[in-house]
Amino acid sequence: MFRRTALASKKRKEKRFVLLIVRNLLGVPAALLAYAFTLHWTYQSIIQPAFAYAGQRYVPAPLPFVLLTFMIAVATAWMLPQRLTRPSSAVLWVLYAVTIAPTILMSTYGGVLEFQDAVLMSLGFAAAFGVVCLGVRARPVRRPLFPRPTSTTFWIVVVAFSVLVYGYLAAEAGLSLRFLSIFDVYDVREDYADALSSAGLLGYLVSTQANVVNPLIMARGLMSRRWALVAVGVLGQLVIYSGTGFKTVLFSVPALVIVALMFRANLRPRALNFIWGSSGLILVAAALDVQSDGIVWSSLFARRFLITPARLSQQYLSFYGDGPYEMLSHSVLAPFFPNPPYPRGPARMIGYWVSGSPELSANANLFADGYAHFGWFGVFGAGIVLLVFLRILDRAAHGLPTVISSLVVVMPAVALSNTSILTSMLSHGLLAMVILLALAPRRGWGPGASPSASGESQQTSPVGRPFPAARRNTSAVAERAAGVATRAVRPQSRSRES
Repeated sequence: MFRRTALASKKRKEKRFVLLIVRNLLGVPAALLAYAFTLHWTYQSIIQPAFAYAGQRYVPAPLPFVLLTFMIAVATAWMLPQRLTRPSSAVLWVLYAVTIAPTILMSTYGGVLEFQDAVLMSLGFAAAFGVVCLGVRARPVRRPLFPRPTSTTFWIVVVAFSVLVYGYLAAEAGLSLRFLSIFDVYDVREDYADALSSAGLLGYLVSTQANVVNPLIMARGLMSRRWALVAVGVLGQLVIYSGTGFKTVLFSVPALVIVALMFRANLRPRALNFIWGSSGLILVAAALDVQSDGIVWSSLFARRFLITPARLSQQYLSFYGDGPYEMLSHSVLAPFFPNPPYPRGPARMIGYWVSGSPELSANANLFADGYAHFGWFGVFGAGIVLLVFLRILDRAAHGLPTVISSLVVVMPAVALSNTSILTSMLSHGLLAMVILLALAPRRGWGPGASPSASGESQQTSPVGRPFPAARRNTSAVAERAAGVATRAVRPQSRSRES
């Protein structure tokens, strides 16, 4: 009996190992091939013809350079965690899907860098990102960052903070819930910018509410099946969108729903779904444009969300590759640079260089921003800062259901694709996210949602339904327990026979 059980367990392990190898060797290249094709097709066929006047160029690249950048993208994806088991996994995959993969895959035909420089940029960004991916693999420290309050106290503080934010927003910029078309947001943005000029703290509070607090409220509602809480979180996002005109806040609602559905289908969802989802998003946007005979949706999702961050990385390297670096002379090191090398910061300099407008702010991702300040040392320095932050994030979220922490980190991770990590700490809620996850209660999130011993998974979906993976894990535990019991009984039976 024991030999049959051990043999069956060995076969299951071998089968899982083979499946893992097949998924990595075939699944990752297949997903990235689809992603590369959809990016290339959309940029060449839809974006470039419509936005050629704005400098959107397409230059056919030799096949060897295209294959080389594709191999770099695949190798980088292999270093990523294959399952979403920690909040750092979600952050890394969002960054990879939105920033790293498009930057690498589009580097050779974007018309900004020479082919050799494009490959060099891809290697440098991939190496810095790979250091982060390998560094987060260690198990997080189990000790909490702060003494945690009671569950009641925590949610009272969350409600009080939300009341403060919406009250401040109403006093400074007005508060309304109206249908605001995504094509009519620019006037609202100008009004909100005027309000920020007299109330700078408002921007920090609103970004924290939209990127961290409201997603936490929606996550609580999904886990406990309290749909009123979900409605409160969605309503809060709509109010902020109506008052600020930030389309990212509006699109955060479907993004959070998609992530929740990933966890509903599997206890530890495959992270490669982010790549397939990005390809699907591009195709859906293109189909909507074909139906409406326009380019609105491709411009909104593909160009602004994926293609523009990739091109900005190339433009940062092209501009700062031949000139002096910023050296944080417009930031924390400003007191040491009375005469900075440039009259304005990297975002304004690139915006002026690209468009000729001194008002345009072309914010890039954390790695491109690092290059603007310190060259390749800045790229790897930004990676090290990100690694330290993710290690602290995993420790802060240890013991929480993975779906909760993953839902909370999605929007701050998207923010990292458009700004530096130091700016994101305060301006986009990264620091508030760590504090909130560290103080959040570890139990009481929903029916049967108490955290596991490792703190890296939970046994229920966002709607309280057991995952298929959870049932498989339970059966595996039962089989292992039966094996232990068999081994414990066999010596006793032999002694009786003797």
